[in-house]
Amino acid sequence: MTLRSLLLLFIIVISIPLYGQSTSGMVMKRFCNNEFYSLHFVDANTGWASGKKGTILKTIDGGKHWIVQHAKAQLSLNSIYFTDKKNGVTVGFNRETWEGIILRSTDGGDSWKVQKKINDTVLNAIHFIDLKTGWASGEKGLILKTIDSGKTWEKQGVNIHACFEDIFFLDENTGWVAGADDSGNARGIILITTNGGKTWQRQNCNHADWIQSIYFRDKKNGYACGWNNDMEKEHTYGLIFRTKDGGKTWLPQTNMFIGNVNALFFFNETNGIAVGFNHEKNKAVILKTTNGGISWSKGNCTMDTELYDVYFRDKQTGWTATGNQVFLSVDGGKTFLPKQETKNKSRLTQVK
Repeated sequence: MTLRSLLLLFIIVISIPLYGQSTSGMVMKRFCNNEFYSLHFVDANTGWASGKKGTILKTIDGGKHWIVQHAKAQLSLNSIYFTDKKNGVTVGFNRETWEGIILRSTDGGDSWKVQKKINDTVLNAIHFIDLKTGWASGEKGLILKTIDSGKTWEKQGVNIHACFEDIFFLDENTGWVAGADDSGNARGIILITTNGGKTWQRQNCNHADWIQSIYFRDKKNGYACGWNNDMEKEHTYGLIFRTKDGGKTWLPQTNMFIGNVNALFFFNETNGIAVGFNHEKNKAVILKTTNGGISWSKGNCTMDTELYDVYFRDKQTGWTATGNQVFLSVDGGKTFLPKQETKNKSRLTQVK
């Protein structure tokens, strides 16, 4: 079962940040059972969202208004990535034929062309390091690479039964892919490549049952989040872990609460923030670190809703998204206040 399948237990409405991502192209994933799974900005104003029913939306005013660029009922588009304002790729699968699918646009999303179909699989994530070079990952240990902006894709040399939920590259050589082993072991998995994906090596990470997201600041320092399952108590325990040696060893934090950690963000070498949900208290969770992830402290959060993503523009100003709201912080995450509400809770009626 994939991460998105697990999260279908929740009903989520997408929320749009007031400011987009930097030109480095950070992807903010949304996990929801009826709408959007991925949101990607190339600058403060221009961004795209993709999700269920093959829907792709675009904004050119920082999320104030959105237009529908693509819709096809049988598709689920799990991840979207634009390298600039014109060139983008989205990946997912066909829910009728169960084919993995890659779509590509060269006109800012006005039109989309099918570039590849893969039988009996699901593609979950995509990441580019420049206009031409990118990777996609998915179920059954599938990793694909393109060197021509997504026109053609070649399978990478991986022979592992796994569901890969996230993929991240620092440069043309060094990258990581993360998810969960689906061979029956039900454990989190991280692989590293140092030759652009020609070969992959499994890293020692047995601290989580599911890894949801992975991020590296440089070739040595990286972070991941996910959760452990307690089958006897029927709980999940949120977990954050880190590495200081490129992933050779991962240092887990203690099980911090009954629930899950959905996203984390570092705005410099020492200061980071993570968000999720405490199932025992039915409250949102905000965690902060000021020592590079060695320890995390819980913030004073009273929101009774799950937090799914977090992004900070600088050390003081950032946002976290949940339900039909975006919460703003101007004090480095100590407090979050509602900044924007969607006009109503029906999904596509938010589009203008």
